Amino acid sequence: MRYAVKRVGSFAVTMLLVAVLTFAAFSVVSGDPAQRLLGTSATPERLAALREELGLNAPAPERFLKWLGGFFTGDLGVSFSYKQPVSELLGSKLPVTLTLTAMSFLLIVLFSFPLGLIPSGAGGRFIGGVRAAFNQLSMAAPPFVLGVGISWICGVVLRMFTPGAFPDPGTDPAGELRYLLFPAVSMAVPRVAMTVRMLRSGVESELHKDYVRAAAARGASGAFILRRHVLRNVLASSVTFLGQTMAEIVGAGVVIEQVFAVPGLGRLLISSVLTRDYPVVQAAVVLLAFWVCLAGAAADLVNRLADPRLRAEHKA
Repeated sequence: MRYAVKRVGSFAVTMLLVAVLTFAAFSVVSGDPAQRLLGTSATPERLAALREELGLNAPAPERFLKWLGGFFTGDLGVSFSYKQPVSELLGSKLPVTLTLTAMSFLLIVLFSFPLGLIPSGAGGRFIGGVRAAFNQLSMAAPPFVLGVGISWICGVVLRMFTPGAFPDPGTDPAGELRYLLFPAVSMAVPRVAMTVRMLRSGVESELHKDYVRAAAARGASGAFILRRHVLRNVLASSVTFLGQTMAEIVGAGVVIEQVFAVPGLGRLLISSVLTRDYPVVQAAVVLLAFWVCLAGAAADLVNRLADPRLRAEHKA
């Protein structure tokens, strides 16, 4: 219980630091939102009036406290560009981003665990070499490079989907899932390779431990040892890695949404940075940071529940 309270406190401090740094970064960045909105029709009088309307003339500490207090009341301000509440704008984009993240994570789990828990010698030398080459190439290629390649091959050449033509989730949910499968694959492939490598390393390490040799000496079969002992220890130690993977997926999704023209939170963030729409940018960054920190904290707590050794260390 004490450890959970400590983690919650650490989580709260982290989020506060993220909020402060985000606000400070966009307070000193070059560019005037009022000038951007008025464009060629800007005059000193109109600029002054619009800055006053947007609240840009208030001192930075006052603007930060007002902005921070809005998170506790649900008032995240009004978008400079879209002229609608930021909370509504983020709420309309968040389901797409969450669906993409969940699909990518599901692909990682479905493919990496069966491949990673197979001993490295299985399949022969040729299969092992192909598997190793695929892992190296997958880890070396950034998600946005894979995204461009998949978009061109599957979208332009094979015409499996139309890049940029995202279906309306309200009228075509199946089409939305089919479209999101391609960016999800782009995000998942490098993480599958890394997860496979982590799992295989864990299996090989466990197989050389004394308890495995003792179980084999008692006559236990290799399959029983692998299933009963090795896999349990490897899976328990992989929870934290999966939490880190989830955090990496959230970060990669910002770029991938732009590559595939997915109308999610990441694409909204990039477009809002370009238009100096600070209320949207600040809220989106904090929201993404919240999911990253939440994934890491949840993985850490689950790992402690699954591994009695960690609880014993904490009590000691």
